[in-house]
Amino acid sequence: MFLYVEMFDGWTAFHESQCGCSNPTGCRRIVKLELTPEQVEKIKPMKTGNQGQTEMFESVNPICIQNT
Repeated sequence: MFLYVEMFDGWTAFHESQCGCSNPTGCRRIVKLELTPEQVEKIKPMKTGNQGQTEMFESVNPICIQNT
């Protein structure tokens, strides 16, 4: 399993938009990271209940990356 992360250069996008560029193309890139089985298990949403026959799960919302 892989984690895909979009990296966005807001500084360059801002300057390109100020110069009239309506679609800054060089401001985004995608990083593909292979996850270990342990990491995959940690990011699986937990089941929170049922609504009739439908199982309900947590949503996933990325926060940040830190050194510590």
